[in-house]
Amino acid sequence: MRTCRHGCRAVDTLEPLELTAETEAQWHLLAKAAMDEGRLAVAERCYAALGDVARASYLHQASATPLSSAAALFVWGLWFLWQLMVQFVANACRFAPC
Repeated sequence: MRTCRHGCRAVDTLEPLELTAETEAQWHLLAKAAMDEGRLAVAERCYAALGDVARASYLHQASATPLSSAAALFVWGLWFLWQLMVQFVANACRFAPC
């Protein structure tokens, strides 16, 4: 279960099993692999099975968000550039002769 390529099959295999230390470790491995590959629905199911309601809820909301990761990165980049401009203007005004 190192890869999440067959995440749905792995979830189907783990779901009927009782939650023991071994299956809990498998759920954690699958969740990490799913997060690494950006498969939020699989990771959400893993954390729900582990009882991590907060993380499962967050992943559910994140996967339902219409912004793609590229759009989110673009918005973050714009915010970052805005902050740089604000700092530049603040520093320029501070050193300007009165």
